[in-house]
Amino acid sequence: MQLSLLLAVQIASMVLMILAGYGVAKSGILPADAGKALSAIVMFVLCPCLVFEAFQMDFSREKLYGLLIGLAAAILVHVLYIPLSVVVAKVTGCDNLDRASMIYSNAGNLIVPLLSAVLGSEYVFYSSGYLAVQTLLIWVHCIRLTSSSAKIRLRRVLTNPSIIAMEVGLLFFFLPAGLPGILNNTVEKLGVCVGPMSMLGIGIIMSQMNLRSVFNDKKAWLLCILRLLVFPFIFILLVWVSHVAVLFPLAGKVLIATILAAAGPTAVSISQLSEVYGGDSARAGRVNVMTTLLCVVTMPVMIYIYQILCL
Repeated sequence: MQLSLLLAVQIASMVLMILAGYGVAKSGILPADAGKALSAIVMFVLCPCLVFEAFQMDFSREKLYGLLIGLAAAILVHVLYIPLSVVVAKVTGCDNLDRASMIYSNAGNLIVPLLSAVLGSEYVFYSSGYLAVQTLLIWVHCIRLTSSSAKIRLRRVLTNPSIIAMEVGLLFFFLPAGLPGILNNTVEKLGVCVGPMSMLGIGIIMSQMNLRSVFNDKKAWLLCILRLLVFPFIFILLVWVSHVAVLFPLAGKVLIATILAAAGPTAVSISQLSEVYGGDSARAGRVNVMTTLLCVVTMPVMIYIYQILCL
């Protein structure tokens, strides 16, 4: 219960940051493309720094074991969510863009800074497996859902800044030496900025939308329920039935990071890919805004259910 309350407080703080970005943008102080600029800074500079910093700890077999559990759990989440989205789409009439919103979460921009603020860098380390799996699938699978004409480019996966940060960070994790003091200090200070900058960017993007039309979208409400409640609850039930959280050392702890990512708001990259490849970026953006605002309630609830059932 205490963890759920801590998460609720931290997510509420992030929502206030979103509202601050929204207010500043609405006042006309910032240019219309400020949100894109902030998103680029977060994606290419700040998030890689935070991910790399998470690997700056002494090597131990226990931590490596936890990382592998997180990676296996991330694969399981997507193996569950992808076919589940197909079934839901057939029943409800949702299209491929809606399926993408069901499957992919905003793990990099929201979950990573949230884990860092509430639980510390060790949990960011455990969540890196989820980031790696999702980044790969976004450029291999999600890109095809957002546009049938888009080409799969593995080079984009391999050159993704966060993936490079994981690879280099993992190398330093195995090595006895770390970054020199001034470089480590710089990386650490930049990584701390991920949360506020991401939330301000979301607020600026929100300022360009008609919020009344956002919350009047019935299909968006359906996608919110599926993304934030139904899908993560099914995953939690699987964890409960399998007893994996208590059978394997560290699993119960590591799965907290996985469930937060699995229960997070939809990935902002869905609307970005839709915009680039001619999809319905406005609809994807509406779902992203709604799930981001609603997750202040739903994510703590999912963690509380996980703790009650599985730990």
